[in-house]
Amino acid sequence: MKRNDFAGHVALVTGASSGLGAEFARQLHGMGADLIIVARRQALLHELQSELEQRRANSVRTLTIDLVDGEQLAGLIRMVKQERIDILINNAGKGCFNAFSESPELAQSEMIDLNMRAPTMLLHAVLPQMAQRRQGFVVNVASIAAFSPSPYLAVYSASKAYLLSLTISLRHELRDKGIRMTALCAGATETEFTAAAGVPRQAVEKVPHLSPRFVVGQCLDALQDNQARVTPGAMNRIVGWLQRALPATWSASVFGAFLGKFAGRTDKTA
Repeated sequence: MKRNDFAGHVALVTGASSGLGAEFARQLHGMGADLIIVARRQALLHELQSELEQRRANSVRTLTIDLVDGEQLAGLIRMVKQERIDILINNAGKGCFNAFSESPELAQSEMIDLNMRAPTMLLHAVLPQMAQRRQGFVVNVASIAAFSPSPYLAVYSASKAYLLSLTISLRHELRDKGIRMTALCAGATETEFTAAAGVPRQAVEKVPHLSPRFVVGQCLDALQDNQARVTPGAMNRIVGWLQRALPATWSASVFGAFLGKFAGRTDKTA
């Protein structure tokens, strides 16, 4: 395969209605892949489909699915097992910023389902066919929050640590199957995530953000190079190194001190 050439490949992208998911769809489509894009927001999916199919007709399918819903996820899994999937982008996810005991139970439960259960089940559905063909590409969208505990984002950081660990474990199991798998451990990015997670704008403004285009481009380069993980941006790589170097309790204290100043605030609009 030539670098940046996914012609004839089919990519399944979750959480594709905006942000990193939409950018993965754009860049993979530009590299020749046909797409199956999945998200809850049908109108945004159709907008993206129309945008991309101006360049190449009949190359994008949309699936309006809530991956938190067990029946809808099961339906997607059944479909995926009947399809050829060459590229899987496990991008859908959510966060919830607040003290754990003050966060709604439903929000925590949905985060577990979306950030861990859904990508795990999709991997289980897709990897056997990739292994049989001895070729496949997988991106699991984690976060630099995967590198250390994050008070006030406790379940989110734990779920991303799970996804990073799962990626590295599966890479070992599949090391001779021709499958390239990368965990994207991105830092702050210009997406809807912080607003949807309820992170106060005062905290958001203190952290430099990267563009989705840059983050996804770096990730796809790392995927083709078969890197286990990628953290786009020099500052993010430094922060990630410090997170891994410090004892977990120290990292938790540092992040807790910063984020705790904003926890419980009501002015959380982005």
